Amino acid sequence: MIIWILDKQESESEYSTQKLMVTGKERGHEVRFVYPEQCELILEDKDFSLYFEGKKTMLPNVVISRMGSSSTYFSLSLLEQLQQLGVRVLNTPQGISRSMDKFRTLQILASKSIPIPKTLLAKFPIDHKLVEQQFGFPVIVKCLQGSKGKGVSICKTRHEFIDTMDFLEASKSPSVQFLIQEFISSSKGRDLRAIVIGSRVIGVMLRQASKGNFKANVARGAKTLVYEKDAAIDWLSTECTKILNLDIAGIDILFSQDEYVICEINSSPGFQGFEKATGIDVSQAIYEFVELHNYSA
Repeated sequence: MIIWILDKQESESEYSTQKLMVTGKERGHEVRFVYPEQCELILEDKDFSLYFEGKKTMLPNVVISRMGSSSTYFSLSLLEQLQQLGVRVLNTPQGISRSMDKFRTLQILASKSIPIPKTLLAKFPIDHKLVEQQFGFPVIVKCLQGSKGKGVSICKTRHEFIDTMDFLEASKSPSVQFLIQEFISSSKGRDLRAIVIGSRVIGVMLRQASKGNFKANVARGAKTLVYEKDAAIDWLSTECTKILNLDIAGIDILFSQDEYVICEINSSPGFQGFEKATGIDVSQAIYEFVELHNYSA
């Protein structure tokens, strides 16, 4: 099969992207790294055309998008154009778009009775009293988009929260949208990451934050350990991918007192830390899924 790995130009050397390139070639596929800016999209009546570096080229059988939360309007349009041309895309632009917006993701999951943290879509001016009444402190402040722990902070007291909100408002970017989310103390500094491929949880890891850090992200130095999945993790993780229409996803799960709670969904999870913790080869699992469904032309 001809397979494109779609990602930002500067991400070609990243572990997960490189692993997909190497594994695909080892399995006998023709694999090419592609970044969106290399392509041109043309529409004419019902005709969908795609040019690669200024020329028509043989289309791939499958595109694996690694852009995730960094997806742009153009990259999503590129995936849509490829779909219209009969190319199988993993993930679909619809699934990626849904998972990019953290509040929209939570809205969709909540509508299907999936447990989520209590969340407020913030706007200026901030009603400090409402936040204190509904959430108390500490409270999490989170950007609508972001990954690897970026754009997430904790306000431990009312004064810290007011100072943070005043700073954001004074930064002349009150149009920036963000979330205010309950702090689940029972999950402080730890969470689970389940990786789902083709409606199957291939494994789960526990992430434990480094000392003095509340973010349990591998990119932030979190310790990772294999975690035995149970029926609840399996059901929640696969149900989330079905609801959001994702073939490949990283599901971040918090420990609440009496249940698991879905924190975030990542449509392009990095897997270096996951592979180290679990011993599971994620790239092999992705190609097994692709080949099992026989997406060749």
